[in-house]
Amino acid sequence: MGTPDLAVTIDWHAAGAGALADLGVLAPVVGIYTALHATGVISGDAGVIVTAVIAVFVAPIVGGAVAARSASSAPLTNASVAATLGVGAYLVFRVIDAVVRNRPLSPGSAVILAMLSVLAGAIGGAAGARIRRR
Repeated sequence: MGTPDLAVTIDWHAAGAGALADLGVLAPVVGIYTALHATGVISGDAGVIVTAVIAVFVAPIVGGAVAARSASSAPLTNASVAATLGVGAYLVFRVIDAVVRNRPLSPGSAVILAMLSVLAGAIGGAAGARIRRR
């Protein structure tokens, strides 16, 4: 009995499409929130909570579903990679923003954001894989 081949090939086209879908949901929401907050239209925690829910859950779920539906194989792996790429791009932007505007970013919150985003991406991937099979 030989060992099974556990290598999984990542479909970079599918993962990239998922990451772009993730950022396509996230970027406008963050941009609109920032503009409304800067002009004083939004104050308090309600806008932050809505933006955070979309950033942490909705965007990676959409990205994971797109990656899973586009992947030739291993839909959950590709969905997780897509979510990782999406949250990674956002965190790079956020770190640059923190340096430029001198607004520190908590490493703990960045790690939690990344973990929850990848989990949400995998959930979106599971949904996308089920939709693809039908």
